[in-house]
Amino acid sequence: MRWPWVSRRAYDEVCGQRDRLEAKQNELIDQIARMARADRGMPELKVERKPPDPIPDGVMSILNRFQSSSTRSHLLQQCRQQRQLGQSWSAIEEHLARGLE
Repeated sequence: MRWPWVSRRAYDEVCGQRDRLEAKQNELIDQIARMARADRGMPELKVERKPPDPIPDGVMSILNRFQSSSTRSHLLQQCRQQRQLGQSWSAIEEHLARGLE
């Protein structure tokens, strides 16, 4: 296929217009995605979760005493939930220790 000869200025103008249209299209796609998330009752932008607090060694040693992996994972999940509710790790560890006695 043979392309027609065009001036550099016309070529640059067409490329600039293409870039502006691509940027506008990306903005519109983002806006549609935000509107769709809002219609579903979700936040407009994805919220990044912070990584969970590391489990202290004392709590892990108590959890590792259990033979069943499902029991350990259930208790670990409960510990993380209690931590999210604002309970201190020392209080969680005491609660676990009382349960073993």
